[in-house]
Amino acid sequence: MTGLLEARDLTNGSVATAPACLQLAPVPAVVADLLHDESRMMAAGVASAAQPGTLDELRMVLRWHAAHGHRITVSGARTGVVGGAVPDAS
Repeated sequence: MTGLLEARDLTNGSVATAPACLQLAPVPAVVADLLHDESRMMAAGVASAAQPGTLDELRMVLRWHAAHGHRITVSGARTGVVGGAVPDAS
């Protein structure tokens, strides 16, 4: 896996079902605010969107995606101007 990072969380094992804070196949209009940053770049859509409220929820989301081999884009306040928070279509 050249160019990709692999993370392993050795606490609490895998997550069998999607966490409650994870929206699968969200309607683009509902998550539109999450698909851009101050760069004015925008993604067409995403396969899922999560807004974990706790560190445990974040761990569950990351474990669930890791178990399914999904790539993720982590986003903060989306105030950057270089498109780093905009999900990649690949």
